[in-house]
Amino acid sequence: MSAGSGNRNTNTEPWGSFDENLIQTGAGGAAVIDMENMDDTSGSSFEDMGELHQRMKEEEEVTAEAAAADDNDNGAEDGEFLGMKGLKGPAGTTGVRQTLGGGGVPVQFPRESNRLIELPEDYSVLINQASSFTCPRSGGDKSRAPTLCLVCGCMLCSQSYCCQTELDGEDVGACTAHTSTCGAGLGLFLRVRESQVLFVAGKTKGCFYPPPYLDDYGETDQGLKRGNPLHLCAERYRKIQRLWRQHGVAEVIGHAQEANQTLVAIDWQHL
Repeated sequence: MSAGSGNRNTNTEPWGSFDENLIQTGAGGAAVIDMENMDDTSGSSFEDMGELHQRMKEEEEVTAEAAAADDNDNGAEDGEFLGMKGLKGPAGTTGVRQTLGGGGVPVQFPRESNRLIELPEDYSVLINQASSFTCPRSGGDKSRAPTLCLVCGCMLCSQSYCCQTELDGEDVGACTAHTSTCGAGLGLFLRVRESQVLFVAGKTKGCFYPPPYLDDYGETDQGLKRGNPLHLCAERYRKIQRLWRQHGVAEVIGHAQEANQTLVAIDWQHL
């Protein structure tokens, strides 16, 4: 190392502008910076650059917050356009607005749960409906065992050979065939002329259940042997509906067949 290279520049004058410290070298006019004349306390120090970087970062954060606020305002406007003022953020964008406003059926929440059909308060109304019901396959003959589906309200000709159909290669009755399309193999029926509820699960399982109609003494009249006026008991019908909603019908059938072995021998598929 030469002695001249160890000399340190002690010039304390301000470094000046960037252009004043450029040194033109060579014929090509290449410019270099006179680093020896740069003052360590000038505005281009690393500390000043760190402050500049921090200030730029803060400005970017402010800009991002302002953009997010504008998006929320736009989402609120879209929600108000759809009549849904609470719809903000991505759910209030133009694409969602166009999709929801395209004429489709809107989904309402909370969704209404499924329920069984409404039954008349007076049992005589069902008796009159059953008396006027005719078998759809026997040319207008009266049905011997009219049965009402409690899920859809369809009146069926049960326990009759005229309305048997083939299901999976086997002849089944009207109720069993109806469960394959109405209840996925599970059915709840009211046998009107017997005042009796019928539970069916598949082709080989079933049981009878007390009806929701009671007389003035609070008793059922299965078989209509006493002939007393019957009225709907809302609490009993809600219990049947609760069993159906909670998928407890199959469990009731299992308990009934365990308690009464004669139920196992009944050909439920012919009902």
